[in-house]
Amino acid sequence: MYIEIRKARSEDITAVCKIVNQLTPGQPHDYRNAVEKFTTHIRLSDDYYLWVAELDGKIVGTAMMHLQHKLSYQCGTAAHVEDLIVDKKHKGMGIGDMLVKKAIETAKKHSCYKIMLTCYPKTASYYERFKFVKHDIGMKRVLINELYT
Repeated sequence: MYIEIRKARSEDITAVCKIVNQLTPGQPHDYRNAVEKFTTHIRLSDDYYLWVAELDGKIVGTAMMHLQHKLSYQCGTAAHVEDLIVDKKHKGMGIGDMLVKKAIETAKKHSCYKIMLTCYPKTASYYERFKFVKHDIGMKRVLINELYT
């Protein structure tokens, strides 16, 4: 059994979307523009990383990271990890660990002064194993319904 962590390709996006969908089961998702978004924004930018974990030719995990170039922190760069998901059938195989380590390694390669992520309280202890610490208060404003009014 060999698991490869690599950058996503256009032909991976359908499988990535199926895995990402596991984050919020039961909610409607529209991935019709996913390949276009990947092709026109994510793949073309040096500041975006979309990785897949491939096992025997099948996508079984994914993670995304983007770099934020700042004027604060001595014009430093921060890395933000999102959508780190392992297919529910493949949990417990170390795939998530491999994706987290890839993100940390890549952030270090870019001399990021920090790497951050948002997670649910139930998964915080998982990330603490990789020296992530609870920090700040996360807040959001959902705009999706406001876009169409």
